Amino acid sequence: MAYELEGTLKEVFETKTFGKGFTKREFVITSSKGPDDRYPQHIKLTLIKDKVQVIDRFKPGQRLKVTFDIRGNESNGRYYVDLQAWKIETGDGGDGGGGSSHNRGGTFQEADPYEEEGGRGGGRDSRGGGRRPPRREYEEEDTRDFGGGRHDDMPF
Repeated sequence: MAYELEGTLKEVFETKTFGKGFTKREFVITSSKGPDDRYPQHIKLTLIKDKVQVIDRFKPGQRLKVTFDIRGNESNGRYYVDLQAWKIETGDGGDGGGGSSHNRGGTFQEADPYEEEGGRGGGRDSRGGGRRPPRREYEEEDTRDFGGGRHDDMPF
């Protein structure tokens, strides 16, 4: 499954070569919710093998859209996650230079499927899963007596 991330190129690291000619290059994209975001996220992604040169077309500070896969593995009882980039485009949908481009234009931010219009009745559950039920609105005060209380017309 492919994922997309839009943000600003922060840093590009040197290419590393491992045994048998395997190459790997890491770079960082800073993603934020807007210009006033107090906590921007710095996401490290990886390019491997023949894709390590793809990042050379771009400069730090440039707005990019990165398409990547999530890779996970286990080694000696420890688990690792790697975000493997395989396509990089400028924020306007171009690929930053020569080569083919899948120009989609416009914004890359998708609508939140849990958010409903009007700001009521939807949203994410505070525990992170599922949907929360719609907010209840009562037109009248509930005056039912469920027992266990005093019945002598005392207000307290």
